[in-house]
Amino acid sequence: MNVEIFRLTEEIISRAIEERDAILLQKEATFLLNSFAMIMPEAFPQIEYVRLTKVQFKMNPDFMFGKTHVSSLRKLLTSIEQILQQRIDIIEAKLLFDSWFYESTETGSLHYVFDDSELVNISDAADSLGVSRTTLYKYIDRGLETVGEKHNQKVPRFLLEAWKNPEVAFQMQWLAQLKRTREQTAEQRLDDVNKQIAEFEKKFGGSFYFLFSNMTDQELDAHPEAVDLHDWRELEKEKQELLARLKGER
Repeated sequence: MNVEIFRLTEEIISRAIEERDAILLQKEATFLLNSFAMIMPEAFPQIEYVRLTKVQFKMNPDFMFGKTHVSSLRKLLTSIEQILQQRIDIIEAKLLFDSWFYESTETGSLHYVFDDSELVNISDAADSLGVSRTTLYKYIDRGLETVGEKHNQKVPRFLLEAWKNPEVAFQMQWLAQLKRTREQTAEQRLDDVNKQIAEFEKKFGGSFYFLFSNMTDQELDAHPEAVDLHDWRELEKEKQELLARLKGER
């Protein structure tokens, strides 16, 4: 795709924001969504194609014209140019696109089909991370992306490498939670959250608040189990939000 097309898109977005034209802004957001989905397999051979289904953007004016959404649209535009110029790697592009998708849409799914040569089986994936198959399945439950049916899954090699970075692994887990939240009822999600918290409590021998609530972010980052602790803390926050939501619905 021609970079000039996206520069024109940026001008149209600016005009839509200035005129508070929600229809025009949604039209350009849809164009960016479809363009990014087309560019990903063109730029990265690990991906065969990206499928989008039943997508509906958030149309609340406060959200659409808010600084966060406007900034994310412009960041997506910049990233498209960087992809076309080969100045951004696959994991950075995917995390950005996935984050934008789940933050900007009310409904819909985003599904990647990966090249077969990029996929490794569970045993090889566990070896790559230096963990047992049981631990790898726990990573999958937390957000390590796979393809295939349960117990016959395969993992994209580039996502395995990304998982080795605690900060990136945390982003992947957060995105997986957004996706699951969209697909589940509040009761179903709370049940999953409680199960994951129970696993952490068994592993560490107590509750998060008793063991780690007094630690700073820097201390958590320096902990040998930093990925687990950050994930656990977010689950505890989500649990309280879900309980409050369910209480309000009764």
